[in-house]
This record gives sequence, structure tokens and C-alpha cells, in this order.
Amino acid sequence: MSVYGDHTHYDTLEVDEAASQDIIDSAYQYLCHKWHPSRHPEGRSHGERKLVELHRAYRVISKPRARAEYDAWLAEQRTAGGGGKAVFGDTPSALMPVPPPEKLSKESPPEADFSEVIQSISQPTALETAGYADPSASFELPEGYEYAGLWERAAALFADGLVVWLLNFLLGFVVGFLARVLGQPFPQESVFWFVGAAAGSIYYTLGWSSKKMATPGKAAMGIEVRTEAFGRLSPDRAFLRTLVWSIGALFFFVTYITQPFTKKRQCLHDMAVRSVVLRNQNARRSPLLLGAIIFLSILSVTGILAAIALPTYQEYTQKAKVASAYLELEAAMRAVNEHDRRGGYEPANLKQVGFYPSKASKAYSGPTIYSDEESFFIHVDFDFGGRLAVFPFRNNQNGLRWECYGYNMNARVLPAACQLFEEGR
Repeated sequence: MSVYGDHTHYDTLEVDEAASQDIIDSAYQYLCHKWHPSRHPEGRSHGERKLVELHRAYRVISKPRARAEYDAWLAEQRTAGGGGKAVFGDTPSALMPVPPPEKLSKESPPEADFSEVIQSISQPTALETAGYADPSASFELPEGYEYAGLWERAAALFADGLVVWLLNFLLGFVVGFLARVLGQPFPQESVFWFVGAAAGSIYYTLGWSSKKMATPGKAAMGIEVRTEAFGRLSPDRAFLRTLVWSIGALFFFVTYITQPFTKKRQCLHDMAVRSVVLRNQNARRSPLLLGAIIFLSILSVTGILAAIALPTYQEYTQKAKVASAYLELEAAMRAVNEHDRRGGYEPANLKQVGFYPSKASKAYSGPTIYSDEESFFIHVDFDFGGRLAVFPFRNNQNGLRWECYGYNMNARVLPAACQLFEEGR
């Protein structure tokens, strides 16, 4: 049997056995970058070996259950060896010892090859605050990466904006539909603002802290959001970045003003959480994703144009219908006035005053008298649900004067004579 002293997984990661998980994560991140083969071109194989050792140690003590079993196994070995030294069985190399397979739970994954080790480096880390690196230290860019430019980030921002807009549209539809089904009043605009803000925050936070380190828009452009040590943002840092970015977006995206002038092409919201945005030069941009973004762009532009043009067109057509109907109402009012001057009784219908509506229109019903004990008026009903009504009143000369009002319609489509009464309504 060979004795390797006190050399354990903790020694490999250069941490104390009582170290917190944040310290272990940070140490692993820092040492992986320190021994990355790209930083040691003259001794690449040695760097690869160090990374495998680090990864082997980290995969055991980064998981609470596996770490507890490993600590128990260490205590057992030290007790067997005496003097506080850990006794390990013969091994083919000087790599860190691990407990026999039967002593580890399924939580401890199997060995990984070098490519898997490289992929594992992008883990959430508290590197800048754990004391393992100067927060101002500058790490070398990973091979095949460069800092993303402003226009690339703007394109990704536009793509993500379309996705968030679509999500908010669907959420708004669902909220409105549920309110209708439950018989509740339609939600106020503030409710939709809150739902939209919450959906956007979740979208960006989850995207930036995900394994891909990118939202769909950024992934389509081949760019990623990382820490300054090129690790993965933790959810809390991603949320803080979202918060600062959102505040800047309210002021015409002012946080982007520093991007062209900083060495790492950082915006103010990047500086706030010590993040960088990198472009993967080898990333394959998904044709399907890009196609979806182009489709959403066209859909968005079409929707915006429709949102502007459709109400204007509807208002124009309604105004034309109301103007035509008011001409008939005026003719009906003149007939009632003449009937009243001759001392006629209150008519039950317009035929009694000698008025016959013009040919029926699909856009509105012909003028009709409504009369009961309390009220008397002439009205026209439109196909869009509106109603135009005129009410007679006695003037000082004992004649009739008429007041016009619109119901369930925009005041802008009313004739000028009716708008005067609407203002004082």
C-alpha cells in the first residue's frame, strides 16, 4: 500500500475541509482558468492533467451527499493509518484518491474525459468575492471568443424584444380571457404592465443564468453573457443585471453608452454585476431560430402598422356612416318641426309626420321614433354597435330645438352639431 499523506480533494482545490460551497465553486473556477491548456502552450498535457484532477475533485465535493460520504471515508482512512495521515490503496497514478465505488452514492458521477472537463468550467461562481482572485484581474479570452460588438448586441436585443412582446401578448390574451370567463371586469392597464414586466424579468434572468448563458436572441447571434472570469452568471447576478438593464431601458437604453469605449466592451449594466458579453466565433447560428426571428420581425412590424392603420380606417368608415345617417335625422327633425307648427300631436312614428326613410342601408337602421310617458327621441342604430339620437326641447318661441348625442361611439366620429352637446354632457 502507498501512503500519500494528507493530500485530498480539498488540497487539489486548495481549500479548507470546512470551506463553504461558494468558496469551493470559486476555487474550482479560478484554478481551471489558471491551468487551462491555452495558458500553458508549452506544457499543454500538464494543463490537461491538472484540469482532470480539478474536475475529479470538484465532482465529488461539490455535491452535499457525495461530500459527506467522502469526508466519512477520509476519516475512516485516517483512523486506519494513524497519526492523522490518510492511507490509500495502490493507484496507477498520483491523482487524487476517491472512495471505492461501493462507498459512493449515485450522486457522484463517473469520470469525465477532457472535453467534458472544459465544458464544466462554465459554472456559477462567486470568484470575485471569495478571495481567490483580484476582482480587477484580467483573464485571457477563451479560445475562439471575442467581445461582442454593439450592433451584434443591438440585433440580439431586438430579437429578444420580439420574443418578450409575443409572450406579453399571449399573457395579456390569457388574462383577458380568464377575466371574461370568470365574469370579472377587464383588468386595468397597470395589471398588464406588471404582468409584462414580470415576464420580461423572468425571461432575461433565466436566459442569462442558463447553461447556454444566453437568451434565444443572443443565442441566435452566437453571443453569450458571462462573468468577467468567463464563468456562468448565478441567478441573483442575472436578476440584478436585468434590473439595471431595465432601468436603463426606461431612459432610452442609456446603459449602452459606455459599450464602444471600454476595453471589454461593457455596458453599465455589465459593470454593475461584473459581466461581459462574448461572441463565439465557432458558434453555428440556427437557421430555424434566425428564421423565427425574421418571421417575428415581419409579424411585429405588420402588427405595429396594423395597430396604427386599423383604428384610423375604422374611425374614417364610422365617421362616413354617421355623417350619412345624420342627414336623414335632419330630414326627420324638419318633418317633426313642421308637424309641431301645425299643432299636431306627438307622433308615434315618422310616417305620421310624412317622413319616409330613404332606401335601407346595411350600415345603419333608418330613423326611428322612440316614445313613452317620460321621453321622446329619434334615433339611428349602426352596425358597429353605436347609436345616434336627437332629443326635442321647447324653445322660447314655443318651437322645437334639438340636441344630439352619440352612444357607444367615439366622439370624434360625431357631426359638429353633436360634438357641442357631447362636450357639455
